[in-house]
Amino acid sequence: MATESSATTTWQGSLTKGSGTTHPQSGAFPDVEVTWASRTARTAGKTSPEELLAAAHASCYCMALSNELSGAGNEPEQCRRPRPWASTRARADRIAHRRQRPRAGHRTRLGFEEAGKRRRT
Repeated sequence: MATESSATTTWQGSLTKGSGTTHPQSGAFPDVEVTWASRTARTAGKTSPEELLAAAHASCYCMALSNELSGAGNEPEQCRRPRPWASTRARADRIAHRRQRPRAGHRTRLGFEEAGKRRRT
């Protein structure tokens, strides 16, 4: 069921003064312009990576929910999921912190492998 999706972004110039164009391989939507300003403030007619991620997440969520409801005999008429995607520095810091150090009670991959070996013996 998995398919590969792809898009290409071409960026020109510096981060703050430059801009880029993102082109979806499928051609399902026209090329979109991305800028640093569109990530930090609303700019008409331009998008941000966060907005594109939010769109993808909302689409997947609605499809998955529709599938689960239909499988339970409750076919939905409509599913609408607005999905905000925060692009704040604090959110980025929290994500980076989680990747660096597992939270208490969470096992690492190595920990799961060791636990599995102990259980088999």
